[in-house]
Amino acid sequence: MNPPRNQPKSVGDNASFVTMILAAREDVTMNETLEAILALPPSQRRSLINTLTADMKKRAAPADFIEAIAYLQDDEVAQKVREALKP
Repeated sequence: MNPPRNQPKSVGDNASFVTMILAAREDVTMNETLEAILALPPSQRRSLINTLTADMKKRAAPADFIEAIAYLQDDEVAQKVREALKP
């Protein structure tokens, strides 16, 4: 999957994405929330992420945070994040 326009070519280039993953490793509630999203079947996960990012745009959330969330649509990224969140 190609990254959406205006996104870094690598998730590692998005500081908000890295911060989100590090925070989820430290915060149980955030970890559980991400795990629940990532455990969804791919089509449901992508639909939820699309809805979430659209809502974030309406609420004028920071663009880099919206991009960080959008990366979770990618199956490979989602799998890597699930692996990273395991204790």
